[in-house]
Amino acid sequence: MTAAVAHCANCGAPLSGPYCSACGQRALHHILSLREFLAEALEVFTHADSRFWGTFLPLMARPGYLTQQFVAGRRARFLPPFRLYIVLSVLFFLVVSLTASFGTPQVNSTPEARARAAAEVRAGLQAQLQRATALGDKLAATGHGWADLDCSSAHVNGVNVPAWLSERGMHACERIREDHGRELGHSLLHNLGRAMLVLLPLLAALMQLLYWRQHRRYVEHLLLLLHNHACVFLAMSVLLIATRLVPSDRIVGFLVTTFMVYAGWYLFESMRRFYGQGWVATSVKFSVLAVAYVFCAMFMLGLTTLYSAVTL
Repeated sequence: MTAAVAHCANCGAPLSGPYCSACGQRALHHILSLREFLAEALEVFTHADSRFWGTFLPLMARPGYLTQQFVAGRRARFLPPFRLYIVLSVLFFLVVSLTASFGTPQVNSTPEARARAAAEVRAGLQAQLQRATALGDKLAATGHGWADLDCSSAHVNGVNVPAWLSERGMHACERIREDHGRELGHSLLHNLGRAMLVLLPLLAALMQLLYWRQHRRYVEHLLLLLHNHACVFLAMSVLLIATRLVPSDRIVGFLVTTFMVYAGWYLFESMRRFYGQGWVATSVKFSVLAVAYVFCAMFMLGLTTLYSAVTL
């Protein structure tokens, strides 16, 4: 080893391996090849390096396992929970945006074309999946009814609205009417990811109440929710792509049903395995959490929609 290689090029500390023990820089003293450059770019983009593959299969097939390993201190083999959640949530909302745009009629298209495209979307996706994952598609899929919006009123159900909010609301209403809700749909998709970062801590607080006798730390509940949502985001991304590719309505229905069964099984099993309680206790707490989740999600969706509208 030459003198140049025997010391870190960044801090000058002696090297005893492929990485500097003082600053952590890799002991690399040559210009990157194209292959190495592409590998570095992929790692920077996904932050997923080789640990992604060691995280992916347990995430999808073993509910609660990654959270158990992280809490037990066995973390080096897996992606950090928050990083995993961010990567897969970005992937999911990107897929939602792309699938919502694919085949969506333009504002200036003919009524027949809009009706035909809307019918294809309705035939391809069931109503439950549309409500859960394709809200942006529903907002941007058709312009029917947007032209009838009344943007002149400063009242909501007879209640006076503050002047600044009324002005923003009327401005948003005009924008929505002009572009048939397209910008609102895009803004809503953009803000839903942020809303989820508010929703998860609230659900973790509820989990703390449900399992208060186990004396677990708050962050443990949050870690389980991060892993569970990362798994659901990935499964929903695959489902959305598949429903756009398959030609048969029966296959689409089968895929949607399979996803619903898988998601229900996965979330239930993750709670049962991680907390180590029986089927009855887990079923009761799972039901309470499901009801609270729906309520909080609808409330957060309403706030996010309002925020997206007034900030257009």
